[in-house]
Amino acid sequence: MGKIDKMKMSKILIIFFLILFLFNNQYFNSICKADGVQTLFVGGVNEGNYSKIQNAIDNATENDTVIVYRGYYRESIIINKSINIIGENKESVILNNFQQFYSIYIQSPWVNISNINIQESQIGIYISNLGEGYVNVNDSIFTKNKEAIRIYNSSNIKITNNRIENNSEFGIVISETAENEIIGNNITQNFRGIYLDRWSNFNTILNNNCSDNIYGISLKFSFFNNIKENDCFNNILAVYLTDSKNNSITDNDIQYSANSGILLENSDDNVIEPNFFNNNAVDIKEKPQPPSIKAPGFEFILLIVGIVFMLFFRKN
Repeated sequence: MGKIDKMKMSKILIIFFLILFLFNNQYFNSICKADGVQTLFVGGVNEGNYSKIQNAIDNATENDTVIVYRGYYRESIIINKSINIIGENKESVILNNFQQFYSIYIQSPWVNISNINIQESQIGIYISNLGEGYVNVNDSIFTKNKEAIRIYNSSNIKITNNRIENNSEFGIVISETAENEIIGNNITQNFRGIYLDRWSNFNTILNNNCSDNIYGISLKFSFFNNIKENDCFNNILAVYLTDSKNNSITDNDIQYSANSGILLENSDDNVIEPNFFNNNAVDIKEKPQPPSIKAPGFEFILLIVGIVFMLFFRKN
């Protein structure tokens, strides 16, 4: 091979490797951009920070984190992507929408919320129709709402280490949900502290302080739930079951209930010992059922119809 041919070959190889390098570098950058996550900031003094939480969420992508600096945020937000929202301080990051329907509506699985103070909403956090949700709400404050947290038709939700106080109707209400965890929350001065509504099964209620409520923990048409190691002081009714069976209520500290420590209404086949009782009006009470009123039988209806016809023809 001549000298000129070798030079041509060298140039061709150099061009080839340069093209290969540029292609690989562009491909690598596109992959990093697709897989990378970012942190967005709301409030504070830095240039480029968002003024509203919703604006940051709208501009975030999957798995991003939104950091919210201390401040007063008057808005209702919708979360429709997997994202983390973290407040700087749960005492001073205040979300208040002045009695609108919800403060936070979670419409996507894999959401984490922490260090937010949610006030004066119809529903503080609303989690609905997620199926397998994998949502975590922890270390936040809920006060002066109608309902602090409502979960509907969603599983694998964890509500942990929150302060839930002075809400007019419910602290935590879950409906038609299964396999959720309510752990380590301080739930006080609500009408109902924790309420499991119809078909809420296989949930865990563990190590919560449910005190100074009208109803501490209530279940209605709910089955196979585990209620364990909770402190229930100074409630009117500490634990109240209606039409609920096969639940386990054990190792709870139930004291100073004005009506009953545990009240069972049409709820048998539950495990309700051991528990510690002290200074309750009644420790365990089964509420008598009202007598059932049976619909009139077919023979009775025929008799009435016959009498009516007889009187009608006799009159005519």
